[in-house]
Amino acid sequence: MTSSYLEGEQNALGNYGYNRGWQEGEITNRHWLADRREGETAGGAGVCGQHGGSGDGGRSDQRSSETNFRCRNFVFVGDRGMGIKALEEAHLRYITALTDPQIRRLLGQKVLQLEAIPRTDLRGGRREGAATYCGKNEMEAARERHRMEDKLGKLERKIAARNEEVQKKPRCNVEAGQRKLRAWAERHKLTGLVEWKVEGRRLVGERQTEKIEKELELAGCNVVTTDVLKPSMSAQEVHDSYMSLQKVERDFRALKTDC
Repeated sequence: MTSSYLEGEQNALGNYGYNRGWQEGEITNRHWLADRREGETAGGAGVCGQHGGSGDGGRSDQRSSETNFRCRNFVFVGDRGMGIKALEEAHLRYITALTDPQIRRLLGQKVLQLEAIPRTDLRGGRREGAATYCGKNEMEAARERHRMEDKLGKLERKIAARNEEVQKKPRCNVEAGQRKLRAWAERHKLTGLVEWKVEGRRLVGERQTEKIEKELELAGCNVVTTDVLKPSMSAQEVHDSYMSLQKVERDFRALKTDC
């Protein structure tokens, strides 16, 4: 499910709902796409009305699914951070992935063990009435490590360029440059991974190796959770359903363009 925002105040295709910041007063039109288990799009529909934040706990989503697709057994597949609580209150099934903070919380509670996350096969487990399936994609882990190295390298080049500028221009303020570079590091999620020092008129940023490794320990790790338990769906079917999100997102992009 997705939504589009419509311009103007009179539009037959939309009603006032919520924008992405959950502020009322935006004309919205919700779109649905349903997937078969095989991963092919089964059908689509446009729903005029408020966003799912209307406070009905997802029951309007259930009614829409039953009306538009004539199907009572729906499983909502969503990306990380999907609102599980509202779906559980409406007794709707879900498949989603845990965010890194959620995974770290389970690791701290000893519900998950990092060393137990396999390199290839799916591993099943139980979590608060739901099943979890863990896996690690080594190619994605390598990409994340490359992105981290690229950001750190770029920050170091920026620091070197600023130091060179300070040496050439006596009126340049070292602290002002540090504030700008700290802001850049924060925007690129490097906060805490570099220790800042000022040595005379020279700015130094030292990599915090242990913290960087801690940040990258979940690189490529995927923890999929669902309340659809066996034998309704196998671990592989749950995993494949979550991975099929990219096909739905592709169809949404086509739906929202002029194609």
